[in-house]
Amino acid sequence: MPGLMQPSRSDVHVNAMLTDVTVAYIQEAKAYVADRAFANIPVQHESNRYFVYSRADFFRNQVKERAPSTESAGGGWNLDSTPSYSAKEYGLHKDIDDRVRNNSDAAIDMDRDATEFLAQQALIARESTWAAAFFKTGVWGTDVSVTTKWDQASSHPVVDVRLGKRTILSKTGKMPNVLIVGRDTFDVLCDHVDVVGRFDRGQTSGIALANAQTLAALFGLDEVLVMDSVQNTANQGATEATGFIATAKSALLIFRENNPGIMKPSAGYTFSVTSQGGAGPSGQRIFKFRMDEFKSDRIEIEMFYDQKLVASELGYFMTVLT
Repeated sequence: MPGLMQPSRSDVHVNAMLTDVTVAYIQEAKAYVADRAFANIPVQHESNRYFVYSRADFFRNQVKERAPSTESAGGGWNLDSTPSYSAKEYGLHKDIDDRVRNNSDAAIDMDRDATEFLAQQALIARESTWAAAFFKTGVWGTDVSVTTKWDQASSHPVVDVRLGKRTILSKTGKMPNVLIVGRDTFDVLCDHVDVVGRFDRGQTSGIALANAQTLAALFGLDEVLVMDSVQNTANQGATEATGFIATAKSALLIFRENNPGIMKPSAGYTFSVTSQGGAGPSGQRIFKFRMDEFKSDRIEIEMFYDQKLVASELGYFMTVLT
């Protein structure tokens, strides 16, 4: 609504303000994992269907011995055309009042600041939506609570991840390639005696240091994604309540298709509508227009997307901390 969250003139003008120093809390893009967990699929329509080939039919051995002068056995598969996506529009704007703009110091670039603010808001929204929908139990093909939690010295994270990989591979023929964890779980892994011991004993190449890259190598994965993004869940004016978006003491193992295409399953895809003029590959648009009735410029971001679970059997969700 107009008038909300607008800085006053005293907020943007400070006597003898340094012109080359400002402070803003902008999170790095790598803190967000939603678009790296579910590969992005640019689409033209807000909703549509897609085909799912029968996994059972493709894995069934239908080959038969053929006798002389007889035809070969026939085979085939079922095709499900009912799965669909339905993209929703998300948006936020920031108004810049003429008087505020005209009275701002050189260190304040209102258009730049509004654009950065809206871009981060969009990433937070995308991440929190993904975490709430998919980083939890009751979604994936397998939910397990590991017998000995990873914050116990006697646990075996490598063995637990290997079991998850084997479970998905045995059901789908796809080897999981991505592990997604929160910061709590990641820190536990980095300090775990078994993990550190495997590095020290030379079971991995390179520096004997636990980080996302070396953990991926240790687990035999393409990538370990750490959900480092944070959000403030308090209303404006209330006491700040900032914390990690991912709070589950868990780890999600998935198969992610790195080159999406026809007949290529993946745990999930993000369908992003790019048919709107000027939309980026993730369905996002940022534009500026005049609001004469409020004597302000409006900068607005909008996004069209659907984060879609495609193959639940390609996910293995583990509760790993006490």
